[in-house]
Amino acid sequence: MNNRYYKKLALTITLFLTLAGIARIVKKNEPSSEIFRKHFWAYKVHSNKKYNVIFEGDSRVYRGIDVNSFNKGVNINYLHTLNFGFSSGGHNKTIYNAVENKLLHTSLNIVVLGITPFSLTPKAQLNEHFLEEQNRNKGETIERMYFYPFLSYFEPFNIQKLLHPDTVTYFEKFHKDGWVESYKVPANSNEALTSYKIEFENNQVSDTVVAVLLQKVKEWKNKNIKVYAFRPPTTVNMETLENNISGFNEKEFIKKIEMAGGKWIEIENRFNYNSYDGSHLHFYSAQQLSYYLGKKIKEDIDPK
Repeated sequence: MNNRYYKKLALTITLFLTLAGIARIVKKNEPSSEIFRKHFWAYKVHSNKKYNVIFEGDSRVYRGIDVNSFNKGVNINYLHTLNFGFSSGGHNKTIYNAVENKLLHTSLNIVVLGITPFSLTPKAQLNEHFLEEQNRNKGETIERMYFYPFLSYFEPFNIQKLLHPDTVTYFEKFHKDGWVESYKVPANSNEALTSYKIEFENNQVSDTVVAVLLQKVKEWKNKNIKVYAFRPPTTVNMETLENNISGFNEKEFIKKIEMAGGKWIEIENRFNYNSYDGSHLHFYSAQQLSYYLGKKIKEDIDPK
């Protein structure tokens, strides 16, 4: 009787471990994890960690700037970098204050602004994504910040993703440095055009928003915070649309931001980067762009 009992027990344990192993394999290869997604945004907003370099902007920043590739490009060991982009993020005092709270305030501090036309519009100034996370109740924030490794074991998964991986059309991987590595299958470089046409209806680039941004650049310069800005690359069709209907004049903006003390980084061959939806970069292109920005900033702060 005892031998039969122990055989059943051993079989049960073996079966459990096998199923647990399969579950972990499936979860490892899932295109995204809801538990880690929640942790990702909570950590980005509420972590007390400080940084020398902070990228600020909307989803083209948080999907388009790979901190690891940037750090390789800039090649300065003591720099700590954060991707502080948010969905539909606007440039305004709310975000500027959050950026300053995350700076180390050492001898070298850098803020890199990802300038998209939408980020300078009144709609973007609502900063709904950032404020939703910032205003989350304390208990839920603590759960998302600290209990995600335990909760992830109980996260449901779809076995169909293992059996039929071709049904997965959207992939995103969340990195604790603030980058969301992403792509779509199949890609459609014109997908976002229609939604952006709608976004710019009665929602043009605001002179007031630009003026507040320029004033902040001046303030940061006076605090010895270096400010760089760039326009995240998309596609020819998207940039043409934005230039035609958003009210954004890139040449004039560059002049103003450089007069305020910032430095504009021109993206060479900016239409050579691959966008999977006409707005956001495929993660390979995000890595290439990030490395390029690191090299350009290194040339400026440490010319040789």
